[in-house]
Amino acid sequence: MEKTTMRVLVIALDGATFDILTPWLDQLPTLKKLHDEGAKASLMTTFPPITAAAWNSFATGKNPAKHGIFEFLQRREGSYDVETMTANHRKARTLWRILSDAGKNVIVVNVPVTYPPEPVNGSLVAGMPVPANRRDFAHPPELTQEIMQWFPDYSINATSVYIRGRAEDFLNDIRRELNQRLTVAERLMQRQDWDFAMIHILGTDRIQHEFWHCMDESHPKHTGEAPRYKNAILEYYQEIDRNLHRLLDLTDEKTSVFVISDHGFGPLHQFVYLNTWLLAEGFLVLKKNGLTRLKSLAFRLGFSPTNIYKLVAMLGLGGVRGGMDMGKRQQLLDMLFLSLRDVDWSKTKAYARGNFGQIFLNVKGREPEGIVEPGVDYDKTVWEIIKRLPNLKDPQTGQPLVARAEKRDALFNGAYLNRAPDIAVFMKEETYVPLGTADFPANTVAEAAVGNTGDHRFNGILVMNGYGIQQADLGEASLMDVAPTVLHLLGVPVPKDMDGKVLLSALTPDLHAVQYIDVVDESLPAARSPYSAEEEAEMTQHLADLGYLG
Repeated sequence: MEKTTMRVLVIALDGATFDILTPWLDQLPTLKKLHDEGAKASLMTTFPPITAAAWNSFATGKNPAKHGIFEFLQRREGSYDVETMTANHRKARTLWRILSDAGKNVIVVNVPVTYPPEPVNGSLVAGMPVPANRRDFAHPPELTQEIMQWFPDYSINATSVYIRGRAEDFLNDIRRELNQRLTVAERLMQRQDWDFAMIHILGTDRIQHEFWHCMDESHPKHTGEAPRYKNAILEYYQEIDRNLHRLLDLTDEKTSVFVISDHGFGPLHQFVYLNTWLLAEGFLVLKKNGLTRLKSLAFRLGFSPTNIYKLVAMLGLGGVRGGMDMGKRQQLLDMLFLSLRDVDWSKTKAYARGNFGQIFLNVKGREPEGIVEPGVDYDKTVWEIIKRLPNLKDPQTGQPLVARAEKRDALFNGAYLNRAPDIAVFMKEETYVPLGTADFPANTVAEAAVGNTGDHRFNGILVMNGYGIQQADLGEASLMDVAPTVLHLLGVPVPKDMDGKVLLSALTPDLHAVQYIDVVDESLPAARSPYSAEEEAEMTQHLADLGYLG
């Protein structure tokens, strides 16, 4: 039956950036046509610019303090330990939930942090992270079995990392994943009378993390076999470009097409270790027991996780990132090296956890052993840390590393503000990335990064084309603007509590009258992890292998 109402197709290229796509457009004819004939914007993402926070802000049109997810791994309530975020932890309705409630038929394929899959009017295939042995990753439930019949090795989580001498294994994995996801989306679009369809491609993020140094001749790791793979990222985008017709051919003249990313990308040269700096500045204090004293002495002498990692890598044992059970690995790390388990919380005012510069105060009543009193003491401690951050300097060059630091209130607002970092630290050079998830990786505050050679930036991409879209260069837009714009295009009222705005300058004049709706009751049940203890360890290991843990 021919569709008589509007449709929206969203193609999500995780981590795509105009910084490399713009020079390549002549070699990407499908993307070039969408780009040149439609509207475009640099799509500014969340802080932190992490997949878990960003895609949830896209899906809800809200900042992380309204939906509650800031990282893949967040501090568990009443503990200093972390747990893996799932769809159960999200505290706001998604775009596909709102559309389903409005009677629209939806297709969602592999968008991150959608497990367990929520019931929708249509089909939803969950995205990473999903335990490998789970066979309940899709709605309706029988769709899981159908996908497993199509692809017994269906890939939801990234399954490999770049290992020197085995680059082709990695490239084959992401090509296989691309074909699988395109095929699932294609088959669902062929048989459903859909109004909204979305596919997420993870491989763009993975290859840019792992192969940036191959493409970037100025990268300090552009050595050895790297030049041989200098075109690997471009060739992967070309493969995507060649295959987009499989989805675009299933659209009609009343379809609006969005190509988006959750964040941008760029080279990674140096890791910055905020816990090491907080320790040196006296905001973080270690225990005085014998084992911690011994580990502290070894730490000062250079016995640290990154030095061991570099030694293992130098010996050619490249599989170190995925080579050990996570529970055993963590036990070994905690036994041999300094960790947050060695912190004297009764004397500690602040600690770092998470990627991209997140500092948390040890707040009384929030943290299990908090000592910083809410109110005056809290404000004083925040400003004292911010005042001292300019002292954080590259030990090799002596240059200050911090561009600015922001209080959480300046970046977030919402019912879950208490989950946000108390201080957000922004680097002068984006090639320097604060890594807080490894506790105490080294006895220096900054050193050459290990593992990934590319990392996230704040500038993602937005390309809009098709029905209702006019040619426009929007300059910058927010990732949170996409959901309200999609709702508006599909004739569904936009909730007033969304932080994003309808991108009217990208729409034809006949679509400029926006209908809003008052906030609906979004009270959701308390978060409950769908994972067993073993699956939680598996997911933590998976995220560690991808670089989300040290």
